[in-house]
Amino acid sequence: MPPEVLRWHMSEHNGRASAARDEVIMGDLPNAKTQLAWLAEHREPLGVGAVGAPFLTALADASQAGASASSLTEAGTAIGRTTVACSGCHSAFQVRLPGITASPPSTEGHGKRS
Repeated sequence: MPPEVLRWHMSEHNGRASAARDEVIMGDLPNAKTQLAWLAEHREPLGVGAVGAPFLTALADASQAGASASSLTEAGTAIGRTTVACSGCHSAFQVRLPGITASPPSTEGHGKRS
């Protein structure tokens, strides 16, 4: 798969996973399930070979569990499992995760009252 196509797929997966997380935070189980169902249905091989295949399977399984969730807790647990699958694959390929910086943001001034 050409790198630009892979980047598009990864961006789409990240967007859907983030949307599912946000829907759970907002208490919207039906919309969270819709996002997770999309992830479960899109099982493209993505050219990750034998190294990435187990992570894609774990992602699809977790997403399917979330798409079938009967509570926000179940959907949230599934989203956690999708995050583990995604981060495991990114780690295996030594790919920087979106939104992750090398050093944490400064906490200077947090908790201080003026």
